[in-house]
Amino acid sequence: MAKAWAKFPYSDKKYQYTAATLKKAWDRLHKGDAEPFPKSDTVVNAWLSFHAGEFQKAAELGLKAGADGTNVANKAQAIYANYLEENDKRKLELFLEVAERAEALQSSAAKNPNAYYWQAYALGRYAQGISVVKALTQGIGGKVKTALETAIKLAPKHADAHI
Repeated sequence: MAKAWAKFPYSDKKYQYTAATLKKAWDRLHKGDAEPFPKSDTVVNAWLSFHAGEFQKAAELGLKAGADGTNVANKAQAIYANYLEENDKRKLELFLEVAERAEALQSSAAKNPNAYYWQAYALGRYAQGISVVKALTQGIGGKVKTALETAIKLAPKHADAHI
């Protein structure tokens, strides 16, 4: 993550939360990903940055928080890569980083549904950027399917994983 990311194109005050207002809005904001409200202030701050569109800051804060911050780091980096990164090569690198971190998180947090979801999301987006033959030979389809099935098994109401 050494290279600076492009800035989110606008800032809207309605997405700038405090810890208290974020907690109040959490269920609405995270209904799709079933992410539990964080226990750590550092991770709360990472999520505050994410919701304000400060994706690089959110990812950096999440990574500094260790395993507890991996999901926010992965979500921030994946959303940035998908919607804002213009360089196709860099986009693929960002997705692979997310997939690798998510897979590593599965070892220490096997019951964390988003460890599997973000692996599936990142690998799926990565596969869209490479040739079909390459994706098939790397077994990406099977990895995505297994990760999504695991996420749904762990969190049956994980709407994003169902989609």
